[in-house]
Amino acid sequence: MKFVTILLFLTFLASCTTQNVETETKVMEDKTTQETIAVMDDALSSLDNMEKDESKVQLIKYSYANPAQEVNMDINYNLDASGKITMIDITSDNWDKLGGFNTAAKEVVVWLTLEQASEVELISGASLTTAAFKEAIKTQL
Repeated sequence: MKFVTILLFLTFLASCTTQNVETETKVMEDKTTQETIAVMDDALSSLDNMEKDESKVQLIKYSYANPAQEVNMDINYNLDASGKITMIDITSDNWDKLGGFNTAAKEVVVWLTLEQASEVELISGASLTTAAFKEAIKTQL
C-alpha cells in the first residue's frame, strides 16, 4: 500500500513539474515574440521615416534608347550619412515596363554607395536598362 501511495505521489509531483515547465516555456516564448515584434516595428518605423523624408530625396532624370523607343527614366533616391542608398524608386513617364526593373533595383542597390551602384553587373536581366541606370548614376559621382 505504501508503494502505491508513493507511486501516486511521485506521479502527482511529476505532472506538476511538467505543467510548471510548460507554463514557464510559454511565458518565455511570449516575451521573446513581443520583444521581436517591438524590434521589427522600430526598424520598420525607421525605414518609413527614411523613405518619407522627402527633403533628402534626390532625382536623376535620364533618357536612353531601347529598340522600341526613347525612354525617360526618373531615379529618386536617398543617401544615408555614410553615402549608402537607403531608398530608390525608378519610374518613367513614357515606358510602363520599368516596374520589374524598379523592384529588382531595390533588391540590388539599396545599401550600396552610388559608386558601387554604378558598377553592378545586371539588374533583372535588362541589359539596356541596366546600362542606362549605371550611366545615370555615374552623372552623380
